[in-house]
Amino acid sequence: VATPDTVKAHPMVKSITDSVKGIPLEQVFDIEFAKPVLHSPLAAAISLRDSAKVTVPSALRWLSASDAQLVPAVPLRSKEWYQIQVTMDSIQDYAGNRWKDSTLRLRFQSLDLRTTGTVEGAVVDNGKKGGHGPIYVAAMSVGANQMYEKAIRLPLPGSFTLEQLPEGKYTFKGFRDADSSGSYSFGRPFPFVPSERFTVVSDTIKVRARWGVEGVVLKFR
Repeated sequence: VATPDTVKAHPMVKSITDSVKGIPLEQVFDIEFAKPVLHSPLAAAISLRDSAKVTVPSALRWLSASDAQLVPAVPLRSKEWYQIQVTMDSIQDYAGNRWKDSTLRLRFQSLDLRTTGTVEGAVVDNGKKGGHGPIYVAAMSVGANQMYEKAIRLPLPGSFTLEQLPEGKYTFKGFRDADSSGSYSFGRPFPFVPSERFTVVSDTIKVRARWGVEGVVLKFR
C-alpha cells in the first residue's frame, strides 16, 4: 500500500533573508515552492507591501509548476522597508495538502541610492563573423557580503551606462545574443551551432558612492 503524501509545499523567497538591507530598486523576487502547487488560489495570496502596509502593484509570473516570480509594476523607493506576504492557507498541492490559517512575512530594506555610483563605458565589436544580435553587459560585485549583479541590453555596440551600483569592486562581462534568447547560449556539437561570443574586462573596477567611473571598454575580438 502506497504511503499517502502528507508533505506540505513550503514557500521560499530565494536570495533574500529576513531583515536584509540593500535590495535593488528593480528587484524581481523569485519564489520557490517545495513541490508543485495549484496556481489560481495564489494569485491574490502573495503580495508586496511598503512601510505603510500599502500593497505595491505587482504581477505573479509562473515559470513552472513550483517556481514563480513576483514582479513589481514600479521600482521600489530608495531606503524604504518592504514586506513580502504569503497567505499560507492558499497554498495547496495536487494531493490536497494545505497549510492552516497563517501568514508568512519577509521584511527587507531597499537600496539607499546615496550609497551607489555609476559606471560609463563602451562596447567595441569590429568582428564580421558573429557580429550580430543585441549585447548584454553585466557588472558583478567582487568580495561583497551580498552578491550583486546588474545587466543592461544594448541593441548595438556603443556607449553604455550602469547606474545604481552599490559601492564596491566589480567585474564586467558581455555577450552578443545572436539567437535573441535573452541568455547566453553555449552552442551544440550536432548539428553544429557555435557558442555566442563573449568578452570580459580583465581588471576589477572600484565604484564609489556618489561618484562616476568612466572609460570601461568591452572589446569583442
